[in-house]
Amino acid sequence: MRRAAADPRRGRRRLSGAAILLLSLPAAVSAAAGNGSEGEDPAPRAYVTRHAGTFNGTRVAYTASVAETLLPGAAGDRSASVFTISYVADDVRDPARRPVIFIFNGGPGSSSVYLHMGAFGPKRVPLPEDLDAGSSAPYRLVDNDATLLDVADLVFLDPLETGFSRIFSDEDRPRFYSTEGDAAYLAEVINRWVREHGREDSPKYLMGESYGTIRAPMLARALYDSESRTAVNGLILLGPAVTLGETATRPGNILAYALAVPYMAATAWYHGVVDGGGAGFENFLDEARRFALTEYLPALAQGRLLPPPRQREIAAKLERFTGVSAAYFLRHELAIKKTEFRYELLRDRGLVLGANDSRYTSPAPGGLQGDEAVDASSWAILPAYVAGLQRHLRRNLGVDLPLDYVVHDRKASASWNWGRPASPFADFSWAGVLSALMKGNPAMRVFYGVGYYDPLTTIGAAEYTVARADYPLERVELEYYHGGHMMYVDEQSFRKLAADVRRFIGGT
Repeated sequence: MRRAAADPRRGRRRLSGAAILLLSLPAAVSAAAGNGSEGEDPAPRAYVTRHAGTFNGTRVAYTASVAETLLPGAAGDRSASVFTISYVADDVRDPARRPVIFIFNGGPGSSSVYLHMGAFGPKRVPLPEDLDAGSSAPYRLVDNDATLLDVADLVFLDPLETGFSRIFSDEDRPRFYSTEGDAAYLAEVINRWVREHGREDSPKYLMGESYGTIRAPMLARALYDSESRTAVNGLILLGPAVTLGETATRPGNILAYALAVPYMAATAWYHGVVDGGGAGFENFLDEARRFALTEYLPALAQGRLLPPPRQREIAAKLERFTGVSAAYFLRHELAIKKTEFRYELLRDRGLVLGANDSRYTSPAPGGLQGDEAVDASSWAILPAYVAGLQRHLRRNLGVDLPLDYVVHDRKASASWNWGRPASPFADFSWAGVLSALMKGNPAMRVFYGVGYYDPLTTIGAAEYTVARADYPLERVELEYYHGGHMMYVDEQSFRKLAADVRRFIGGT
């Protein structure tokens, strides 16, 4: 299956425009103010508030909990503290039939602020539709009528050293900073949450973004391998990096260069740099896909043995699809890295593409010492989401922890143990883990969501992941959005994503 087309038989529901009314208690309930003094067994901290809102036209009363899970150390002491932010519907007649979605972002070393404030929390921070308008305080924090609380309970996970979650000793850091260790402790956190809420029989979904799409299959396996033998019903993978090698353009990895062509074509189309000849956006991308795999990839495989006339022909077609000059490709052995494409596409306009969303642009570096390209996509997104979450935690959820909410853990990114030898291709693929999960659980399904203008995990790499999967394609869905790595930044894409995930959870 290559992509899911619109089909009226799929039972899509129209989203309601009704607003959410949050009715918080006068004060949050706090279980503890700290980690306890020496010699004490500290009680986990928790802040619990009651709310009500209208989601997708359905009125829901729910409980919000910002709760701490303390992880044991090897010597029986406490090694770490993990915080979850949960939204659980009240007075559900049959909780066993109500799904729970466990949600996390990527990094490794990123908090869940993006999916929380950008997409699925009951409060959301919308960004300006005019991408050149920038984003500066005061930011809007609005009721999110498209959150999924009408069909599922939501649990946002902040991995260690992000959000309020902390590692107590540097000696414990290596066992948490790996693909295996990360999955193991998060599986423990999820299993405890399930037991404490009596949700063993509820359908369970894992939603991850970017590195979170690697974490999701690893975590699903860790959940099944745990003593609880927890099986998940589905994975929701946004900005999929499951086949990481195929999304990283590195010397010698010619497949990644070919798979990047559809992304570059979409971006060049968006900025008006290419002429589709009246073909239309989707038809132009289809042409780019065919060229990339049937002409460009074989040409790259021939390398310097490719006859010069054919080199010029391929370079001309690359210019047509990517907007970068044929002369550039002839100077660079018919290849361009995605990081270089960021600088080359709009060089004549003096602009650089956003690193996370290539719809955004910023002025090119001026050549001064230390002058670097600004990532306009990060500047537009991150300050707004962080400010919105801080306000939501304090005003709506009653949290008064004496801790900074950490958005990114830089130590994790720098010292992560990937658990395999360094290699540009297959050693960085988690497709095998996903395949084993799908084969072991015939009811498990996978949803892939990808943004056309995502330079990190491109549409071509996502299509390749699905095409090469050795599990039944009827249990796989691939959806496209007119956004970047965080596709929900775009309002229409956000609405489509919410409807798509709601339908996926409903099994239609």
